[in-house]
Amino acid sequence: MNVVQSIKTNQSGDVEIELKSTKEFPVRDAVIELRIGNQTFRRSRPGPDGSLNTIIFVLTHDEFVKINTGDSVTVGFSHEPPGWNFGKVDKSLLDK
Repeated sequence: MNVVQSIKTNQSGDVEIELKSTKEFPVRDAVIELRIGNQTFRRSRPGPDGSLNTIIFVLTHDEFVKINTGDSVTVGFSHEPPGWNFGKVDKSLLDK
């Protein structure tokens, strides 16, 4: 089961999208990517507890503005098909 846990603005004004999955995000010698619609984001970090089941992607405010509610949300490694599907993005979750 994959879920968008939260979408929050951090102190620097960037938007953090926290994703949780029952399938671990493995540590590999490859870039893991968040794909929302036709856009790709690569800036990520582990969740606060260090679990491999949580990943947080960081988008600038301008990048977040350009995505649309209803766009598909997937995660995968560069040059590979997505390994995780998170359904559709709901921008109304921002800071809730």
